[in-house]
Amino acid sequence: MIDWVVEHLRLTAFPATGTFDAASSQTWFERVTGDVPEQSITQQRGALAVVSGPLAKHQGVQMQLQVDPVAVHWRLLAAGLGSGSELNSIGVLANFEAPFKELAAAWLRVAPALRRLAVGAVLVHPVQGRSEGHAELQKLLPAIAIPERAEDLLYQINRPRMSTIFEALKVNRVTKFSVGVVQRFTVGVTEIPAFGQADSQYFTRLETDLSTPADRRDAFRTDDDSLRELLSELWDMTFEISLQGDID
Repeated sequence: MIDWVVEHLRLTAFPATGTFDAASSQTWFERVTGDVPEQSITQQRGALAVVSGPLAKHQGVQMQLQVDPVAVHWRLLAAGLGSGSELNSIGVLANFEAPFKELAAAWLRVAPALRRLAVGAVLVHPVQGRSEGHAELQKLLPAIAIPERAEDLLYQINRPRMSTIFEALKVNRVTKFSVGVVQRFTVGVTEIPAFGQADSQYFTRLETDLSTPADRRDAFRTDDDSLRELLSELWDMTFEISLQGDID
């Protein structure tokens, strides 16, 4: 089992009719988190709003809400930007499964009618080098054999599965597996900057995007417990993939 750490978790929702009102962002944030957002940005003449604030009891973690006319995005991510020379994660996946599911379900109780729902995760795990990363991913990718000298590995697939909550509802299960590297250079402080040897950090990476069909036209009622059960089902599928990899 891989002890994945989280770059970010995401809930995306699309309106059943009309558009979302960006002015609702602050109210939704307060209702869901119980706190006033620390930052608020409005763009496109008020059509786009992004609000964010720290997640209670989790140091260095923030909840971000983005509202535009056609979608709402809730994200759990690291507070502040990474340096680009290190993994920018918030902690082990198991520590954030329940909190994010609860926050997302809380928003569904106050959200307008929705047409489509999606959940996503970006997970990483440090490894000692490319070959170790390939060996780690090979355990999660039974459908392929990773060549010994392979580089730039990227495997993406959609394995749809039928929902057990809504009859005849297909769930798209898009996954992307890869091995990446970040490099940190040392710089000598002299009249002419001298770059030292790069320190490379390899990691395996899993990106998941589970969603209901884009062509669905029937509305989900947000006052129906079945929608929250569907949300839980999407998250359960996400965590199943994190444990078992590319499975039907």
